[in-house]
Amino acid sequence: MPPKVDISDKKFVFADCPVNDHLDMLMTVKNLSELLPIDYEVDPVAHFHFRPQTGTLLPLQSRNIVITFAPKQACVQFLVQAGSRRVLCSLRSSGRGCQLGSFSNMCSLRLLGGSIHIPFRVSGLASSTVQKAKIIEGGT
Repeated sequence: MPPKVDISDKKFVFADCPVNDHLDMLMTVKNLSELLPIDYEVDPVAHFHFRPQTGTLLPLQSRNIVITFAPKQACVQFLVQAGSRRVLCSLRSSGRGCQLGSFSNMCSLRLLGGSIHIPFRVSGLASSTVQKAKIIEGGT
């Protein structure tokens, strides 16, 4: 008989979260079996973290898993001013701009060493960064 597990939702949508900040939501997982414990693991995905990521649910036990949306990109924003003109620039260590936008991933709650998968979706938006812009004075 396959294990019976219930999760509180199949879709977790986070509000707008600045890059280098984070937001948390709860997913409740319940073992519906009256007899058997169930081992679980949540597959990691970029920009989302799960605590605890692994565990064992005893018969009829529920557990809250904290889902953290933490859009990360090592970047610096700065404002370049040349005369009356100002331009906001974003750079990260690779030389490209910060990764802003929508993030959406299908995730999987794996049971019994991965033999059973319960899919769910996580998504979030990062439309800004938490770093303050620095004004760099330029020539004309």
